[in-house]
Amino acid sequence: MHFIDLGRGGIADRWLDIAFVHRNLREDVSDNAANDFLRGLGEPDECAKREFFEQLDELF
Repeated sequence: MHFIDLGRGGIADRWLDIAFVHRNLREDVSDNAANDFLRGLGEPDECAKREFFEQLDELF
């Protein structure tokens, strides 16, 4: 079992929150868990948008 803290989640673009979860799963759990999360969304992965928000977050 894992706990994901979305204290920084909010009302911005939904892919910002998705990027936070994806990156945290990838870094703290596994690549498989991160990919399972994306598949579980039930919609196509907007990879460019997710990667943009992941890179933007690294600036803070």
